[in-house]
Amino acid sequence: MKRLKPAYTLALFLFISLFVCKTSRGQTRTYASSQYSEQIIGCGSCQILNPDGAVGSNHNDYSTIVINTSALGGSISQFLVFPQMQTAPVSKIVIGLGRGRGLALKLLGHISVMTYQGTATNGDFRIIDSTSISYQPDSVQATYTFLTNKKYDRVEITLDGGILSLGDSLRIYYAYNETPPPSFCGTPPANPYGYYPFELSLRDVSANPHHGVNNNIQYTDRGICQAGIADTSGVSRKFFVADRPSLPQEFTIAFWAKSITGKGNSKAAITFGHWEVVYERSEAFGKDSVTVIYTGDIPIYQRYPMAADPTSSQQRYHQYVFTYKNPIISYYKDGFLVSEAPLDITPYPVLFTGQNLTIRNAYLDDLVFYDRALTPTAIKAYWDSYNIPAMGAPVLPGAAFEKKAAGGTNTQALELFPNPTTGRINISGKPDPSGSTITLTDIFGKEVFRVTSASRTLNIPSSIPPGSYFISVYGRDGKIYRGKVILRRE
Repeated sequence: MKRLKPAYTLALFLFISLFVCKTSRGQTRTYASSQYSEQIIGCGSCQILNPDGAVGSNHNDYSTIVINTSALGGSISQFLVFPQMQTAPVSKIVIGLGRGRGLALKLLGHISVMTYQGTATNGDFRIIDSTSISYQPDSVQATYTFLTNKKYDRVEITLDGGILSLGDSLRIYYAYNETPPPSFCGTPPANPYGYYPFELSLRDVSANPHHGVNNNIQYTDRGICQAGIADTSGVSRKFFVADRPSLPQEFTIAFWAKSITGKGNSKAAITFGHWEVVYERSEAFGKDSVTVIYTGDIPIYQRYPMAADPTSSQQRYHQYVFTYKNPIISYYKDGFLVSEAPLDITPYPVLFTGQNLTIRNAYLDDLVFYDRALTPTAIKAYWDSYNIPAMGAPVLPGAAFEKKAAGGTNTQALELFPNPTTGRINISGKPDPSGSTITLTDIFGKEVFRVTSASRTLNIPSSIPPGSYFISVYGRDGKIYRGKVILRRE
């Protein structure tokens, strides 16, 4: 192999370093280092003024593409060439654009971009319109940002003459690419029912895939593992899977999410068959919550509120995992078992197809489904595979849901009769409730009654309205016994 001479090597290093810098997020930002242009027949009098103004990191200098005639059917392109090939699995390209008085709406829709490997196009043609561009506060400059998983060393920016009028022009201030910030990638347990890594697509990479259909999903380079999906503008973005079979009576769902602060409340809702998992963050109170909803004939809610969480306020990703094995639903956060509670659904409904996701002011990544309840050991191993710095076991406020040690449980089934009941109910089998604290909570987890029992008979106060409730007996053996009861009033 031919070796470069030391002087040449140094010159090449200095040349590249002029156009490469580090951002505050540890990303490598590389600006275009050269340019050239191309005209299509029909735009013979079109021209590019100060073409080198678009090269380099000066955001105030610019080139100007000028349409000197009506240019019907013609176009003119400026190619901005980066000093080295971008080969990252996912990268971001940012282009600064303007028009002196701001971009005219009639220009939008006539500007397109495309990446190349040398002189060969990657085929990722994109049209810049009013929905894909961000204006700077002074409205003179705007930025167009897009993600790509292609290898490239240049980007083509084209102004199509079309029906534009004499003297229309487009300023190009700069173009740079960025590698994604440092990310963490894990390995899901084997044989997922569905797995969406969101690497710039809604493809299901499981063995029996059901790909998503994109309504208006936005991709981000700030996923937990490279790319992810997001909404950063307060618009509810969605995708759906029409033919996804519902999960059976035993399942697991896992995903990573984080909120975006300063833009209102955050929310991500994942619906699959009769079930929905909702992640939310209150901007006013700085608190997260997750809710599991069974959307049957009588909806059942299991809500897990959290104390103010400084790691979330710093926009840190958390992993949320739910398992269901009738009648117990278990909730894990960041690899730790946080809560178990009965959610008895008998008889289990007829399954139907369908899955969708809605996201607002939040990031979400690595959505995985299983048609079985993963063990605590498997869930902890999945979390550990991401190599996230240890944060410790999460703690939830209140007594409605008890924290358990990872890998074990202290919740036991409670036998109740008659059930349904009109108010008087007997506790049979274990435990002996004498001297134990008994609580009654509604389907939202709110405690509505508490008593220290003197016998196996519990009388529910007449002031409590009919509905579905959970009875919990905090046994003297240190275990918690729970059962679901339906209260009817004559």
